[in-house]
Amino acid sequence: AVPVTEPSYTATGLEAETLYHVYVRANCGTDDNSEWVSSNFTTVAACATPDGLVANNVSATSATITWNGYTATNWTLEYQLGTADEWTPVTDLTAATYTMTTTDNTTYNVRVKAVCGVDEESDYSTVISFTTPCEALTVDEDNPYTEDFESTDQYTIPNCWERIVSYNSGSYEYPYVYDYSTYSHEGTKSLRMYTYYYSVPENVIAMPRMNDINTLQVSFWARYYSTNPQSFQVGYIKNGMFTSVQDITLTATHQPFTVYMNEVPADAEAIAFRSYHASSSSYVHIDDINVSVIPNCIEPANVIASDIMSETASISWTDVNPATAWQYQLNGGDVVDVDANPIELTGLTANTEYTVNVRTVCGTDEYSAWSSVTFITQCDAITELPYIEEFEEYASDIV
Repeated sequence: AVPVTEPSYTATGLEAETLYHVYVRANCGTDDNSEWVSSNFTTVAACATPDGLVANNVSATSATITWNGYTATNWTLEYQLGTADEWTPVTDLTAATYTMTTTDNTTYNVRVKAVCGVDEESDYSTVISFTTPCEALTVDEDNPYTEDFESTDQYTIPNCWERIVSYNSGSYEYPYVYDYSTYSHEGTKSLRMYTYYYSVPENVIAMPRMNDINTLQVSFWARYYSTNPQSFQVGYIKNGMFTSVQDITLTATHQPFTVYMNEVPADAEAIAFRSYHASSSSYVHIDDINVSVIPNCIEPANVIASDIMSETASISWTDVNPATAWQYQLNGGDVVDVDANPIELTGLTANTEYTVNVRTVCGTDEYSAWSSVTFITQCDAITELPYIEEFEEYASDIV
């Protein structure tokens, strides 16, 4: 027995890789001792294998590796790309930490061994793996971001996209790229989102991270299939959370949409889509995405034709700019200046298709891009009786 006066004791002269049992009792006075209590431990190898490897502060360009080095004072770290065969060594490390220089969107494997002397080394540690995030993209006037999904394998998502809230059906994880031209706007592929009753009522997917999102706009085509979702939103991701910017009303056919991100926080990380439907299953298909810098003069949004009669119609729109002047064009004809919204079209022909283009006037010779809407005027009222229709000249299924 070894008498001690402190509640700790450092044992020396032990042998490596040996099990030891330790007994301790309190000495309360002459012939007055407590019962023994015991514990045990095993000493590590003379040149112990490092353990507890962790990758910390992983970014697109660096990662810090730390480990438990025990009594060693020198180590060799090796790393390899996830798809490579060769290991790259980093030697003569004198602290149990190392900050690697990395490449974005890359998987790395890392292992460490202790170097305890000449020809004396430990085994390698257990290999750890980590993947660096994608570096944020910079979108400017010369470098828009586009995604049509045509180069992405079916049932996957594009490089650097991230499923924030997903649904795993057991066969596939939604959202994913779907290869079926019925649901795409152009080509054969589109991004499919799927919500499934109350169990999985939402999907959220983020586009690649981008710098200065509050200077950008996102344009895309979208439609629903089967059931219109209760909510479809475009928003942004910050600290892993989705915040909506605009609610989108979908139809059963692809329609174009543009959402301006100018009011999002400066530190927003990524543009994202959210679909929500809790009462049944619902599919949403997104295609032909374009992210670009918000122009100085923004085109009118939500151009609508209403009060359509045989010879007249009303055209209205939402203007993002604080504008008071616009121009419109009917079926590619003359450009007409107006200072009112809505405008009333007259002198139209019954049962005729019209396309109206509208653009904003932001200053002298400064115009937005055109926005458009297409509609068909009503037929003239029948004024001669009797009216006879035998339907013989029409093909089946024509209304």
